Amino acid sequence: MTTLVTITCDRCNDNIPQDAQIWEVGALAKCRQERVSSHPRNFSNSMYQVKGHHKMEVCRSCLIHLGFITGDKEQPDPPTVPSLEEILREIISVEVQDAMEGGY
Repeated sequence: MTTLVTITCDRCNDNIPQDAQIWEVGALAKCRQERVSSHPRNFSNSMYQVKGHHKMEVCRSCLIHLGFITGDKEQPDPPTVPSLEEILREIISVEVQDAMEGGY
């Protein structure tokens, strides 16, 4: 007997193949409360209280849409900087061209 596990994205409700990645994302809000103790020096005692916590499992396309990661856009190749040899060859070819046209 075979067991089939179906994973569903909590945001778009698409079925996700088992070999695909799924991420758990969430938001947590905390509230700081100040209490003044009954100590004669009135030390303040602060504590954090969890006000809300929400988690969901999402697919890669939803993770991109939510802005947690960037998409796999093709990055343009950075402009190549000419080497010193290429610069010198260009200068020499321009000077030779000018000399042949009678510039000197």
